[in-house]
Amino acid sequence: MIPYIANTDKNVEEMLKVIGVASFDDLFRDIQPHQRPKSFDLPQGKSEFEVLEYIKKIAGKNSSDLISFIGGGYYDHYVPSAVTALISRGEFYTAYTPYQPECSQGTLQALYEYQSSICTLTGMEVANASLYDGGTALYEAALMAFRITKRNKIVIDSGVNPIYRKILRSYTSNLDFQFAETPVAHGQAVREEITKLLDEDTAAIILQNPNFFGTVDDFTDIAEEAHKKGVLVIISTYPISLGMLKTPGEMGA
Repeated sequence: MIPYIANTDKNVEEMLKVIGVASFDDLFRDIQPHQRPKSFDLPQGKSEFEVLEYIKKIAGKNSSDLISFIGGGYYDHYVPSAVTALISRGEFYTAYTPYQPECSQGTLQALYEYQSSICTLTGMEVANASLYDGGTALYEAALMAFRITKRNKIVIDSGVNPIYRKILRSYTSNLDFQFAETPVAHGQAVREEITKLLDEDTAAIILQNPNFFGTVDDFTDIAEEAHKKGVLVIISTYPISLGMLKTPGEMGA
């Protein structure tokens, strides 16, 4: 591979002059001539395409084309080619919200279509945009619950992604909020432990479906118990699964 522009004779002459030698050989005058190799037993250089094909051939020896059981949200799913083209545009590099509508009609249209699709998938009436990821979105939902209910406690099922839980605690570390985590049994939420913690100080219960362990659940019963006590229900979901599974809206989120 030769991705660089070679130095001209004039470039070489100027560099040698700066370091105080007359020729390239002078750089190695302290090494005896018989110790200097005349050539190396190396193959000829390859083009970028040839190197890529060679590396692919080596990588092909790995047993990588297998079913993944890693879990934790890392599932096999298809990403349409159009997505790569769209996210490479500057308008979508960050979560920046376009505040100049007259200059951002295309971006606003894309956000509108995105929010409409999310509402359809989740069964919710409204959807936000310009959030970074699942963890920060969960924090925004929790903050909304605190403001709406005027309560200061959140109950979190341990089946929720641990990274999301860390983000939530980190974002609220200097705020007067309390968190109570409930255990899981055989990868599922324990109903009795959750309902036991729902009281007049609880702003919301946070659940995930499928959860961190890949377990699919129906939280309708938990939502019904929560609503009886004025507790809001927050459900973190895997969007692609909502074409088949019961949506958060249908469960009572």
